[in-house]
Amino acid sequence: MSTARLELLGGFAISGAGSAAAPLRISSKKAVALVAYLASDDFSFSFTYTVNGDGSRTSSMVAGSYSGTFTNGPRTGQTYFVDQIPPVTGIISEDGQTLIAAHTIPVVETHTYSNDDVWPAICDRSRVFIKLRGGDDDDHGGDQH
Repeated sequence: MSTARLELLGGFAISGAGSAAAPLRISSKKAVALVAYLASDDFSFSFTYTVNGDGSRTSSMVAGSYSGTFTNGPRTGQTYFVDQIPPVTGIISEDGQTLIAAHTIPVVETHTYSNDDVWPAICDRSRVFIKLRGGDDDDHGGDQH
């Protein structure tokens, strides 16, 4: 069982392209080893997205763009790559200030580590993006969510 807290600072361009970079805090218990551990890592990935006339939004990770490095815990210094994450579908609030999104289909993600470990995983992610005061209102990528 894994839980993660994501603090995302990302940009969304009107063209439907964006990027995300964030620290990820993981608390994980591996059923195979029955050992709990805490770890932190920094990761980044790129994505594309579409916004429909009804306010719905779907984003997809750009293949090959997800990578990270562990900053503490048992994998400190190791890098890793994730082959895919499922699309994230959501709805934008009527006032355009909030986006709620989640995975709607499960996908097996392959996490490959620099020590040659390979772990398949099915992750369930949901997000709430809130426009912060003082943010850029021109929708050209300056917003912080």
